[in-house]
Amino acid sequence: AVTILRSKEIVTPRVIEPGMILYEDGLVYPGNVEGNRITSVIGYVGKNGGLAVCLQDEKKCWSSDRLRICVSNKLSGREATRLILEAALRQGKRAEAARYCFEYAQDGVKAGEAFLPTQEELGLVYQNKERVQHSLSLIHAFGLNKLYWSSSAAGRDAWFFDFRNGAENGALVSEVAFVRPFLSFTF
Repeated sequence: AVTILRSKEIVTPRVIEPGMILYEDGLVYPGNVEGNRITSVIGYVGKNGGLAVCLQDEKKCWSSDRLRICVSNKLSGREATRLILEAALRQGKRAEAARYCFEYAQDGVKAGEAFLPTQEELGLVYQNKERVQHSLSLIHAFGLNKLYWSSSAAGRDAWFFDFRNGAENGALVSEVAFVRPFLSFTF
């Protein structure tokens, strides 16, 4: 999880809202702060923290050699990603979507910080899609307008979330969809 900190003369506002930008030094701000590296955009804010959407996505199979696993949607994306990678190692299978998120090391995000979000986490961010999309476009990052894999899975199927229309559905893990790493943060 990312800890929200102060940055130079500019400080994080008392109220953090979806669409605000998260910087590498922990600053959250509603606009672009020159000289600070942008890591992600706030996608959801809860009571004690929230979720941030990383700036890049990539098209991948969930598991090209059909990893079989049941991952409860009651877990966090961070926990689910860890379980998927452990199961892939035990079964000698690939878990491309989870691995991409776990190894994501771009835009100031360090490998191991990001995760493959759950179906529920994708839904929470979808509720704020317009605000997040606006900020992503301002900073010239990939938009949230695609079909994204979640970490929620049952057997040889995994769930995806379609950010074009809010539809949720399952597909074989060997199918291809986009993968968008998320970060969690605390207050």
